[in-house]
Amino acid sequence: MVRITAAGSLAVILLGTFGALASERFGFPYSSLTIVSLLIYVVVGVAVGRWAARHKRNAALSGIASGAIVGFVGETIGWAIASAIGPGLPPPGATPALLVGAAVFAILVAAIVAILGSVTSAVIFRAAGTRRATQPEFEVEAPEVKP
Repeated sequence: MVRITAAGSLAVILLGTFGALASERFGFPYSSLTIVSLLIYVVVGVAVGRWAARHKRNAALSGIASGAIVGFVGETIGWAIASAIGPGLPPPGATPALLVGAAVFAILVAAIVAILGSVTSAVIFRAAGTRRATQPEFEVEAPEVKP
């Protein structure tokens, strides 16, 4: 789970960096990359759900934890990099309380999206494992067809 969370954290940092550079270079709104962030949170959740099912851990708690950590990294390090490059600057007149509230909201969204992916993945993975366990372990040969 640690590797999955670290990979997701690296992904949101890279998204913040290269997304900010691309936004500056090509002039598209940096906020349009939000969908990519959500996709990263889902992928982290799905991977953690499989891990949790394989290691008999709680998929919901694992998904919440990983999603919140990746969201926190994205909202701190990723946002700091994006604002240093330019497009991630807060709007004029934004108070510290507003910025903290926005970050907390984004972290909650990351945790919710990751838990949905995690629980769904764990249910599917466990169901597939149950089906495999109940199937017979012999193969049925197809009858020979004579020309």
